Amino acid sequence: MAQRPRPPHRSLLRTIYRILQPDAGVIELDGANVWHIAPREVARQMAVVMQERTGDFDFSVNEIVMMGRNPHKGMFDRDTIHDFQLVDDALARVDMTDFAQRSFLTLSGSRS
Repeated sequence: MAQRPRPPHRSLLRTIYRILQPDAGVIELDGANVWHIAPREVARQMAVVMQERTGDFDFSVNEIVMMGRNPHKGMFDRDTIHDFQLVDDALARVDMTDFAQRSFLTLSGSRS
């Protein structure tokens, strides 16, 4: 079965997110080629939540945002009061506080 080509904007975003390597050119983050930076370091500066769902993991919006704290902590570090405050602040910045306890699976790309 032949695969349909991806729309150009999806390929560009996947290249920026380091899912696809660019065919030509360079994607930079703070002046450095993202492919020359350790993945964990890139994750400390840029986070992505894809709209496609690849599984049925039912996390709350709050839990998904908290996962963005993982690159900033050690493997066995627990969530701290500071982590919870950063998550609350992030949700407030994007006007999503009211959605914090809602299942991520119930959201649409337009945040309905």
